[in-house]
Amino acid sequence: MSNLNENQNAALLIEPELELQQLRSSLARVGADFENYKKRVTKDQVAWRQNSQAEIFLELLVTIDGFDQAFAQYESGKNPELDNWITGFQMIHKNFHDLLKKFNLKIIDENLPFNPEYHEAIAQVEVENKASGEIVMVHQKGFILGDRVLRPATVTVAK
Repeated sequence: MSNLNENQNAALLIEPELELQQLRSSLARVGADFENYKKRVTKDQVAWRQNSQAEIFLELLVTIDGFDQAFAQYESGKNPELDNWITGFQMIHKNFHDLLKKFNLKIIDENLPFNPEYHEAIAQVEVENKASGEIVMVHQKGFILGDRVLRPATVTVAK
């Protein structure tokens, strides 16, 4: 009879042990799910911040393009009466570029060979001293934010 009691006692102990193992396993899954959730939320927050910055910078680039065009026009027909104004605008322009650098926004190097990741060709022209596919002229500067192209440079390439 003592063997029967021992078997019953052993059976009574096995059931709570199984339940405890199931609870531990369930707790481990919940913990892992929570860690994955935290990582996903952090990743989503970073992506949201980068996308928000990209939208703002794209709008700001229009203003910077306006400055670049105005300076080019001024250089083509300098007017000494505007020199002081231009100096002030050049300082503002520099401040814009300093802000861009602070947020890791870089101008795509204009001396790179044509690369469809960084450049958008809008025209092809025949040029004697340029190899086919070489950039002849940059129409609009391109920018990289972090490690992604924010805006490709629009260029003319040699045939």
